[in-house]
Amino acid sequence: MSEQSVRHRFLALPSEQKLKLDRVTSPRCQLTPVPNLSTSAILDINDTSITVTGDDFEDTCILGEGFFGQVFKMRLKSTKESFAVKKIPFCNLDPRNPDMIADLEIGKLHPHPFLLRSYCAFTHVDSVWILLELMDISLDVLLNKVKALNEYIPENVLKHITFSIVSALYYLRFDMNMIHRDIKPANMLANKSGEIKLGDFGTAVTLSNCEILTDVGSWRYLAPERVSCGSIKNYGVKSDIWSLGLSIYELATGTNPYEPPKDPVDAFNQIVNRDPPSLSSDLPYSNHLRDFLNMCLIKEVSERADYNDLLVSDFIRSVDVNSHLITTAQFLVKYI
Repeated sequence: MSEQSVRHRFLALPSEQKLKLDRVTSPRCQLTPVPNLSTSAILDINDTSITVTGDDFEDTCILGEGFFGQVFKMRLKSTKESFAVKKIPFCNLDPRNPDMIADLEIGKLHPHPFLLRSYCAFTHVDSVWILLELMDISLDVLLNKVKALNEYIPENVLKHITFSIVSALYYLRFDMNMIHRDIKPANMLANKSGEIKLGDFGTAVTLSNCEILTDVGSWRYLAPERVSCGSIKNYGVKSDIWSLGLSIYELATGTNPYEPPKDPVDAFNQIVNRDPPSLSSDLPYSNHLRDFLNMCLIKEVSERADYNDLLVSDFIRSVDVNSHLITTAQFLVKYI
């Protein structure tokens, strides 16, 4: 299957949607507001455009913390619509990164069905607020609920999750020339309709950016080349593929294979010196899934699969998008 046919099958995008991602790199202190943003923005929702500021929203609850700030569930007072709002303090933004500023503007990037939608961004008090699509559950929370009932995530659901995230990462790589750098279940989100979307682009960078070589991301999902100082120059696209494989492994088994480290040397020993994890034959999964994970979890970067390899793997090729969407929605009912 050619790259063009892979792209046509997996990445056909609805032209009417608008999507924005927030790319940010490592934090530098900035004490003044972001110059390309104002204290208000145009919010397009339900076929209506309205001007909003931070005062138009009320907190509902905190959803979590990302690499650069916190995410809240907030309600627009006038319409009662709810959003996920990422609040990034000015001191966590890098004014020397023009891509970061540009991507906080409205309508600059193309849509994709497997990336979390962004509506608008503005400044409020001492932070940038980014209004995001509100999903129902993150996959780390889902996994904890599944484990509490002593159950497993069915393979067809894992297949739908994997297809969605691989498609999102492929789009980031080939359409936006970006890598994510923080792939983990907590950044994979689901809704009641069965949709799976990749979120939290707080550590994403363009491939031309030298910050690509820095050690960000949750350490237990880092590829060996990101932990080994001697190999750090090799860090790139395939490091996200290792993190993807480890995330799907965790969703399948219910556990991350690496223990919390005692120190950096312990982290190095676990990830670099141990054999890569492999899916036990005792678990109720197919060899297609085992083979897929083995393709992702290869220590040697040059031998690890790339996105085209993953998309034409037996595990992904057998995806029926509509059927697996319904299957996933039915599975999620019990946990949302």
